[in-house]
Amino acid sequence: MKLPKPDESNYVAPPAGLQPAVCTGIIDLGTQKVTFQGQEKQQRKIRILFELLDEKQADGRPFTISKKYTLSMSDRANLKADLEGWRGRPFTPDDFDKFDMRNLITVACTLNIVKRAGAEPGREITFVENVMTRMKGRNLKETPVSETTYFSLDEFDATAFGKLHEKTQEMIKTTPEYLHVTGKAKAAGGDPRDADDDDGFGHQNTAASNNSTGSHSTRAKDIDDEIPF
Repeated sequence: MKLPKPDESNYVAPPAGLQPAVCTGIIDLGTQKVTFQGQEKQQRKIRILFELLDEKQADGRPFTISKKYTLSMSDRANLKADLEGWRGRPFTPDDFDKFDMRNLITVACTLNIVKRAGAEPGREITFVENVMTRMKGRNLKETPVSETTYFSLDEFDATAFGKLHEKTQEMIKTTPEYLHVTGKAKAAGGDPRDADDDDGFGHQNTAASNNSTGSHSTRAKDIDDEIPF
């Protein structure tokens, strides 16, 4: 048995409070097994990545943080609540056919970042409580320092997948979507997705790619007219 590699992460959690930020990526995590109140469920998950615009680390690098969501737009879904808060208006039935998650990348927002004591003594948890529209006077779009990322399992891009963090790749590799798109489900004797009904999330299929940002900063003249999502 080999010894595990030590955790070499140098991640520094961002400060709490209302923080101007920009979206730097969308990652499709596929269908994951989750346990809630003793019941196991299969839920499609995504992760949205953010970079803080004002606060910097001691070495000058921007703070980063992410939030994981169930890919659901039901009335009780956190994803719907955060997207509507981000847009500054609710979704209409017509919006769902036009909405593309990719358009979130480089769009500015305001994050409500919260810190709480963790389960282990002395440990602190930092997380995004909710996402809101950008602060007054802020650009609609911003150019992040971090490389932007877009990955979707609906149209698999091996290059984009290879750029994901190793732990994220391992999480995705266990999903039925990954096994199907890479052909490993057939090698194992069938597509595991055939055994499950539609997850009911009604998400829109989008192509996968990894996009590096260019110059995206603009001054928004009218938030209702210029919001691209």
